Order: sequence, then C-alpha cells, then structure tokens
Amino acid sequence: ALTTIAACAEPNLSVDGSARLGVKSSEAADGTTSTSAINRVRLAFTGSVETDMGLEMGATIRADNAADGNAGTAGSQWISGSFGKLSMGDLNGADENAVGDVNGVGVSGLGDYNELSYNSSNHDLGYTMNVGPVSVGMSTNTSDISGDNMALGATFSMGIMDDTNVAVSIGQSTVGAATQTSMGAATTVMGVTAGIVMSEDDNGADAATSATAISASFDVAGVSATIFQKNVTTVGAIDKSYQGVGVGYNLGGGSTAKFGVAKDDAGVQQMDVGISFSF
Repeated sequence: ALTTIAACAEPNLSVDGSARLGVKSSEAADGTTSTSAINRVRLAFTGSVETDMGLEMGATIRADNAADGNAGTAGSQWISGSFGKLSMGDLNGADENAVGDVNGVGVSGLGDYNELSYNSSNHDLGYTMNVGPVSVGMSTNTSDISGDNMALGATFSMGIMDDTNVAVSIGQSTVGAATQTSMGAATTVMGVTAGIVMSEDDNGADAATSATAISASFDVAGVSATIFQKNVTTVGAIDKSYQGVGVGYNLGGGSTAKFGVAKDDAGVQQMDVGISFSF
C-alpha cells in the first residue's frame, strides 16, 4: 500500500535563501567601541510530495546544516492531511510556535533582545491542527527519557476587515520540575502592528522569572519603523530591561535597507546599518 501511495506522488523541490551585508558598531562594558562587518548567506532546500489521497510529505534543511540533517538532529520532516500535521526534527516547542516574539530591529538582530527565552527548546516531535480560526499544537523532546518535557500552544486569529487582523495566543511547557506559561496578542490595522508577549516561569526550585515584551511597527509606502521594549524580572535579582528602535526602506526585489539601535540590560548600546535580501 505504501508503495502504491508513493508511486502516485508528485514531487516538488524548491530552493530559497537570504543574505545580509553591512556594518555593526558595539559598545563594550568599559565604554570602548568596535566596528565589525555584517555578512551572511543561507540557503534552504524544501522538498515535498503529494499523493492522490491528499497526503503531503515533506522535509526542509538549511545547506549549512546538511550533515546534522543526515544525522537527524537538524532540519525537519512532516506528513500532513485532513488529520493535521505531524512534524519531526529540529523543532521549536508548541508554546513558542503559538506565542512567539515581538518584532526586532536591525540587520543582524542586534542581540535579538526582542525574543523571549522559552524553555521548550530542542523538541523533535510535534503535532498541529487547524480548525477555522483556531490553531492548536503540542510537542515533546523524545530524547528526555523522563518524558517530562512537553509543550502545548493555541492561537486564535481573525481578519476583521481587509486591513485589520487580531490574534491572541497561549502556551505552556513543562521541563522537569519547571513550568512556563506564555501569552501573546497582536493586531494589525492599516499597516500598523502592535504586539505584546508575556511569560511566567517558576523555574522549578529556582527563583521565578517573568518577562514582558511589547513592540509597535508600521509599514507605509515602503518605509517601515519598529520600536520594542522588554522587561525581565527574577525573584531576588535586579530587574533587566532591553530596548530597540529601527527603520527600514523597501528597495524592491526582496531587499530592504535597515538601520537599528538596541540596548541590553546594562545599557550597553549596539547599532548596525546595511541591507538584507531574500531570493
């Protein structure tokens, strides 16, 4: 039966990529500054087959991860149909997939301070199902022999008008004795997007940590701008805050000129300028 299904499949293979170039200025804790080049290229290969029965099976891998993909520790593979989508490989947790992060700035990400720290990393088995405006998912790390490394996530999204969209999401992960709960909301109205994500992590026997990040972005006539703020509070420790602001201009053809500035929890500043493009 499997041979018959495979024989009916129509294969598809695509290659896409992204690259960036520019310069970055960083300030060290002692106040000295340094300038470095920003340059990187990545290629990704995606292959899939679709059977006459409506099943789709596929896989994706970045070129720089090909060796690890052969070992089963990079890339991802999936099978999907009316039952949902079953994925394996190098996966984010279902809570991170649902809630995600707020918008970042700069060509290089400038430390990616807009991102939250999710406990559900290195998951290798996941399932997602879409029912109307609701998407639900679960994931786990099968290499954790205790079996206590799982995540759940759900998102509700709706387009109210042609230029308005609202989405809310929630997620939870359990890793050993630690439980993390995350929530997020985002709305887009006439090219302006606002988002907020929050997480509460009891860290098991360690001090509990909470994080909140917000961002606002607009994209009008090829000109874009983003600002974000993230605050992290840990019981018994000094609160931390991170900020970033960036602007961009759409050059066409999948390329964007960008400038960004970000500060870390110690107030140390980074900034970069350059061009990112996809192909």
